[in-house]
Amino acid sequence: MFTFVRVEAHWPSHSRLDRIYLSRFHLSRTHSSSIRLAPFSDHHLATVTASLCAERPGPAYWHFNNSLLEDEGFVTSFREFWLAWRGRRWWDLGKVRARLFCHDYTRGTSRRRNAVIEQLEREVLELERRLATSPEDPLLCGACREKREELRALEDHRARGAFI
Repeated sequence: MFTFVRVEAHWPSHSRLDRIYLSRFHLSRTHSSSIRLAPFSDHHLATVTASLCAERPGPAYWHFNNSLLEDEGFVTSFREFWLAWRGRRWWDLGKVRARLFCHDYTRGTSRRRNAVIEQLEREVLELERRLATSPEDPLLCGACREKREELRALEDHRARGAFI
């Protein structure tokens, strides 16, 4: 699989540049490796999953994700949830329920976004594969750039969330 793909002026370049080398010690702790699309670069992302520590961290404090307030779907859904809940007057239990509601909402949103990202990655990889055999096709070049830009926007959103 190519790890470097650049499309410029209707002319693609492909290469297998990027590699990861591991010692035998680390290789025995390796579970998987993959090459994924990296929308902010012309190099693909080479990843390795390995076990480095057997201990797992304990539970952390929950913090509300303020960016949810910019999501109209969340605001509407949460307003309905809280109007139904507030009459019970169990504030501590209400806070727990609100946390669970936020968690479920963001998990569903993340799953949908991840499904779109995976579909776009498959489409870009297919376009790149087709470009390798038809490098002079301007429609393929344009479609590839367009799909990569869509993917870049979604990954940018994901990166801002990780930063927060």
